[in-house]
Amino acid sequence: MINQNLYKPTAILELLNRHGFTFRKRMGQNFLTAYDVAEKAAATVDKTCGVLEIGPGYGALTAPLCEHAGKVVAAELDERLLNVLKETLAGYDNVRVILADAMELDLTELCREEFAGLTPCVCANLPYNITTPVLTKLISHGGFRTITVMVQKEVTARLTAVPGQERYGVLPALLRGRYTVRVLCDVPAGRFYPPPHVDSAVVTLERLTPPVVPEGLWDRYARVITAAFAKRRKTMTNALTSAGIPNAAELLTACGYDPRIRGEMLDAADFVKLAECI
Repeated sequence: MINQNLYKPTAILELLNRHGFTFRKRMGQNFLTAYDVAEKAAATVDKTCGVLEIGPGYGALTAPLCEHAGKVVAAELDERLLNVLKETLAGYDNVRVILADAMELDLTELCREEFAGLTPCVCANLPYNITTPVLTKLISHGGFRTITVMVQKEVTARLTAVPGQERYGVLPALLRGRYTVRVLCDVPAGRFYPPPHVDSAVVTLERLTPPVVPEGLWDRYARVITAAFAKRRKTMTNALTSAGIPNAAELLTACGYDPRIRGEMLDAADFVKLAECI
């Protein structure tokens, strides 16, 4: 049974004060206070899933995840929150809280050790200051069936961008090689404590079967994409040359592309084609 006090600002403040917790802006700590949003995000997994949660805070999303998932591993960077989580998650035996920096986690090892027999997924209210690097790491790992995250609405526009649009860049291009994007709901700033200065949204990335990028080609695929968007107005010939890839114009022509084309016009299948030719 979910403790509804997890979603009442006065109860949250009392809980945090009791543990001597104060917010640190540099850690991007804006905690969800909306049960309906937490439940909608948690409902993207089921008992067959092992879920990695990044930045559980005081457990507003963790508790619903424990109700839905087979197992939850919650990675928290702020040591001061460990005792808070010990209290709020005391009723669950399918959760493990670890003190860890998400960017330093060995995701392959974590999934092997923690989620044997379960389907690995991610569900998190990501700290906004690490959204892009964390999503890049999760997408590049490729082993998660779904990645459900709370992000700034501006990031949602980037994730859903397609070739030819201004917001299309490295992150959406990488994403389109392995996942599709679905927006679950918008989350106004007032549904967090303390409220951030921007509105948010919950999005689910669902793994493509089969993926656009063949097994073993990801590193080259990512290299071509990174080169393509290093400077947006460069042609692909100049972008690939700057990245140390020889005979770029000839390579593009051999693949059927105008050497003057820019990366912003290419989709995942195009980047795969170029990666295969390198």
